Amino acid sequence: AKEEHENAERRKSILMSQAAAGRVTFMEIFLEQALQDIVWPRETLVSFEIQDGGARLVFDVDLPEIEDMPTKVAAVPQRGYKLSVKELSQTKVQQLYADHVHSITFRLIAEAFALLPTLSEVILSAFTQRADPSTGHETDQYLLSVRVRRDDWAQINFDALESVDVVEALGRFELRRSMTKTGAFKPTSPF
Repeated sequence: AKEEHENAERRKSILMSQAAAGRVTFMEIFLEQALQDIVWPRETLVSFEIQDGGARLVFDVDLPEIEDMPTKVAAVPQRGYKLSVKELSQTKVQQLYADHVHSITFRLIAEAFALLPTLSEVILSAFTQRADPSTGHETDQYLLSVRVRRDDWAQINFDALESVDVVEALGRFELRRSMTKTGAFKPTSPF
């Protein structure tokens, strides 16, 4: 078991060093393994392509639908043991969904830049399935698309992440998003 563990660690070390050196095949394998370790609270499917010899990463993300978001909130009063369950307003559900979508986007960009030092740019486009009002068939509708350069990303204070609003943070970059103040998305076109 010890020998098997040491061999696995050696292979992992080689993979990491080759990925850090910008070898595209190793970058793809390393990123794929890292993304598989992320446990998303709702089904989130991520595909990607590394371009320009390891300088650019393009994500395409199939987001959970807004219908997958919680619609109720539970609370316990200070006195007593009775659980109080309340229905969330449509606006609150939309805001939760908007935060969730932006958090997924922020996390994926952060993972990419942290794991792959040769990347200079990440482009992420995120979509969900919606019924097309003209046909009634479900189609993919992009909710946002963002282009982030490493130099711009480095300006975020990662030592104070609790004070970073991911919706505002992504707005600092080249962003295609049509979203109301209440968090309702309208379709947009990806980069």
